Order: sequence, then structure tokens, then C-alpha cells
Amino acid sequence: MEKLLGTQWLVEQLRNGKELNDELISQAKGIEESKYIERKVLIKDYEKDVNYLMLALKGVGIEVDYPTTDLVYECTQMIKKKGDKSSLMDMCEIKHQHSKKWDKYFAELNKKTEETE
Repeated sequence: MEKLLGTQWLVEQLRNGKELNDELISQAKGIEESKYIERKVLIKDYEKDVNYLMLALKGVGIEVDYPTTDLVYECTQMIKKKGDKSSLMDMCEIKHQHSKKWDKYFAELNKKTEETE
């Protein structure tokens, strides 16, 4: 069985009926790690709206990398869509899907890099 990281673990706990509390959140944070810092997304892979958001954030002094900006963008899109109907479960699902997306991206990028070396 593969080891689940922070938000993946938290989503599983919530699905299994655990109540959200400070201890559960603390455990999830302890598991989570910043996996994408220092990993570079190829500019050719940038999505226009995410890139504009990243440029805007950097323009006002908020230093973020592309995967983090992508997560912020996904959260804002969910809020636009659901407004005050959004839930913690929605947020956990966004983070879970985001982690899967970038794990896959960097695995494929690493594989391509290894093949060309």
C-alpha cells in the first residue's frame, strides 16, 4: 500500500468518517511536504491564465513558483464556481488532485530527462 501524503491522508480520514479537528489538521501538516519547490516547470507547459496570475503575484511582491500558482488558481476557480457553498472537502480534493497532477508531470519530465542523458 502506498504511503499517502498530507492532504491525501486527510481526505481519506474524512471519507472514513473522522471528524475534522486541530489534531487531525496538525497530523496532516506533519505529513505534507513541499515537494515542488525548486522544481522547474517548462515554460512551454505554462497555461496562460496561471502564468498571468503568477506574474501578477510576483508583480506585487509575492514570490511563488508555478505549481503553487496553479494551486491558487484552482482554488479561485472553485470559489468562483461554488462561492460560499465550497467546503473543506472541496479544498482537500483540489489539493489532492493538484498533488496527483504535479507528481505525474514531474515524473514524466524526469523520465524524459533521463532518456535524453
